[in-house]
Amino acid sequence: MKAVQILCIVLFAVLTYGIVRASLVENVLVGGERMLRDPWSLATLVDAYCGFCVASVWIWAVERKKSVAAAWIVALMLLGNLASLTWLFLRARRASSLGELVGIAR
Repeated sequence: MKAVQILCIVLFAVLTYGIVRASLVENVLVGGERMLRDPWSLATLVDAYCGFCVASVWIWAVERKKSVAAAWIVALMLLGNLASLTWLFLRARRASSLGELVGIAR
């Protein structure tokens, strides 16, 4: 599970760098307005949220406490993959096997 944790840390850092870099260049609201007019940006946004929905189903299925699952899903919809990487990292820290990580073994 250490490899999953390392992957999460690396991807979190890369994503954070991208977000900070973009934020220093342009306000998110200005960029978002332009993005909604561009068909490929809009398609990428739809793709991301479809992925968030799939991740939400997985989180709902494997989290024992539904209140915790609901909180993670809200975080995912607001923060995107920063939330999913954090959730996966924390889950990997507690898991002793791949089956436990993905919710097959308890």
